[in-house]
Amino acid sequence: MYDELKIIRTTLAAYLADLKDRAMESSIRFENFMVEQNTVRPGWNDQNTLKYRVRLEKNTLMLEWYQRVWVREGNGKRQTRHVYIRKRNKHKRGSDQVYGYD
Repeated sequence: MYDELKIIRTTLAAYLADLKDRAMESSIRFENFMVEQNTVRPGWNDQNTLKYRVRLEKNTLMLEWYQRVWVREGNGKRQTRHVYIRKRNKHKRGSDQVYGYD
């Protein structure tokens, strides 16, 4: 019985790792597409500023959206910062809370 559970746990961990790899590839494609599209947009206000990252912690795969924000420092240099876009709790399913983006 213990060996069977070990095999199932290993299989599920491999599946989660594969999902993470696919999601990371998707985030790279998304970022490359946005960089390409931003080059043809005329002004800074027209640029797409969204990014997302993928994290795998324990048995949880998370996709988190960020917004790129440009900040001008006192010496006049501009730097980019990333602001996390919070998920909202819209519904409750049983005792679990469900979080999602607007």
